[in-house]
Amino acid sequence: MRVPYLSCLLKKDTYTTIPLQITPHELALLSVMNGDDSITDVEPMGFDRDLEPSDEYERLGNAYGSGENGVPWVEAAFGKAHEGRLEATMENGAKHYAESKKTKGKAAA
Repeated sequence: MRVPYLSCLLKKDTYTTIPLQITPHELALLSVMNGDDSITDVEPMGFDRDLEPSDEYERLGNAYGSGENGVPWVEAAFGKAHEGRLEATMENGAKHYAESKKTKGKAAA
């Protein structure tokens, strides 16, 4: 499925803010990891790419690792791979940013 990329800032603590380029479903994962108010300045980057949910589940598991309790962050955010919650979140994020892109285009016209 086609998934857009976003730029955002991740506030880790008072002194550390990290600029990121991520997908919409990673927003959900980072919120689970760092809290809902840790991500700011979310903006579409204007490009997207094809991602397969099964490959993406594996990539997120490798990229973000596990919490202190040993549960992978991807599982904490989306459940087990076979449950399909990551795929649903990917679809919803892609639709949301595609619709906001159309709305911005109409406002500019």
